[in-house]
Amino acid sequence: MDAKTRNSEAMELLDYGFNTVKLNKLKSKGEVLKEIRINNGNVDIVNLVLKDDLSVIEENGSDKRKYEFKYDINEIKLPIKKNTCIGNVNVYYKDKFITSRELCVDRDVDKLSLFELYYKEFIKLICGEY
Repeated sequence: MDAKTRNSEAMELLDYGFNTVKLNKLKSKGEVLKEIRINNGNVDIVNLVLKDDLSVIEENGSDKRKYEFKYDINEIKLPIKKNTCIGNVNVYYKDKFITSRELCVDRDVDKLSLFELYYKEFIKLICGEY
C-alpha cells in the first residue's frame, strides 16, 4: 500500500467517525454538582465541583439521553485545601457505566479547635437547634 492510498483511507475513516458520532458536553469544569456537610470544620457545607469537563460520545441523530449520576465520596480528613479532589461522579446510561470525573472542594476548610467546637455546640444549644 502506498502513502497516497493510506492517506485516502485514513481520511475516509476520519470522515466516517466525524459523521457518525459527536461529543456531548454534559457538565462544565468548575460546575457545582453536589453539596456535602462537613463535621467539625469552620464551614458546615462545601460544594463539590468538577475538576474537568464531563463529556460523553454519542451517535449523531440519537435521541436525547437521560444519564444517571452517582457520587463516590471519600472519607474527609480535615483540613482540606481548595481544589482538593475528594471523590468522583460516575455517569451511567441504562445501568451501564459510561465515564467518571473527579470532584473537588470549592474552598478551604479548617478543623475547629476544641474551644471553637465547644462554642459552636453551645450556640446550637442556646438557639434550640437540638
